[in-house]
Amino acid sequence: MKRKKLNRFQIFLLFIFPVFGLINCQSEPTEYWFGKNISSEIKYRFHGSTIPPQTCTHESLQLLKSVEWFPNHGDSVRAKRDPNGLWLKLKLKNTTSNSEIKSLLIQWINIPFAELCSESKEAGVIDLHSGYKWEDWISFLSPIPHFNVSLSPGEEREVYLRIISNEDLNYPIRLLNDSSYQRL
Repeated sequence: MKRKKLNRFQIFLLFIFPVFGLINCQSEPTEYWFGKNISSEIKYRFHGSTIPPQTCTHESLQLLKSVEWFPNHGDSVRAKRDPNGLWLKLKLKNTTSNSEIKSLLIQWINIPFAELCSESKEAGVIDLHSGYKWEDWISFLSPIPHFNVSLSPGEEREVYLRIISNEDLNYPIRLLNDSSYQRL
């Protein structure tokens, strides 16, 4: 079999594209494109003798605040599946002087139901759902569960996620700002 010779232009392209790729990677950190991996900041509730709350109410939030939480270690959230749903806990903080909208993204597609539950001073109990449903985001089906969270300047808020999964949890959770969410 005869090998085809590369012309000068093809050789130029072979060398120039990797160089531009390296320059681009060095100028914009991974966090810019994919958000911040916050998996190591997540805590999970260990399966115990008490059945976890099945709804997001003021009373269930008080119960969740009173139970023991275990820290997650590593780049992915790893926990055993619970048929009643697994609760995760994290803190979000806006350190800027402007209101911010952050997107909390669970980077896995095999989650038929996910719920975000939190309290804010202005809105009271916040109960958001995500999973296998149509999103009003350019009319695309979003297979990746995500939640938009609005934070006032300087606000810090505990957020609880209830995950019902078909398998053990082993995936990253990311926090995206508005501009990185639009690029995904």
